[in-house]
Amino acid sequence: MSRRIDVYFVFEAKMQDFINTLVLICAAIASLGLGVLLAFAVCKGAFILLRSQADVPAPVPSKAQTAEV
Repeated sequence: MSRRIDVYFVFEAKMQDFINTLVLICAAIASLGLGVLLAFAVCKGAFILLRSQADVPAPVPSKAQTAEV
């Protein structure tokens, strides 16, 4: 009877190790995805700020200038 119990505990321990490994892999992938999304948001915000500054037109001179030959 003790042999059956030992086999059960070994199987349970291996299954727990597998689940822990799977959870760690999923957490690593999720953190990489979160980092990519955060970097995208920072870049998108920076480009929006730069574009809003570029939309301001340059001042136009008020009088016409002619070229002298």
